[in-house]
Amino acid sequence: MELGPAQISREDGKRRIVVGFNVKGRDVASVVTDIQKQLGEKAKLPEGYYYTYGGTFENLQAASARLMIAVPVALALILCCSISHSLP
Repeated sequence: MELGPAQISREDGKRRIVVGFNVKGRDVASVVTDIQKQLGEKAKLPEGYYYTYGGTFENLQAASARLMIAVPVALALILCCSISHSLP
């Protein structure tokens, strides 16, 4: 583990502490799932405090949400095209 400078910044008038890390040898989603499980079991936050997950994980979540729409639409279009070409 490599330690970086301690820094507390503000976003939308709230304190914001960023913890960054790189994942090696595992996928990001499973690492975040493990972190969420550990934090849920061992770290009880006071009222008004919360965790958010950003960076690559946030991008992965956004891409997955887009694919949940794009893939069914693409499959429906392919099906419609193949049906229309098979009609006499």
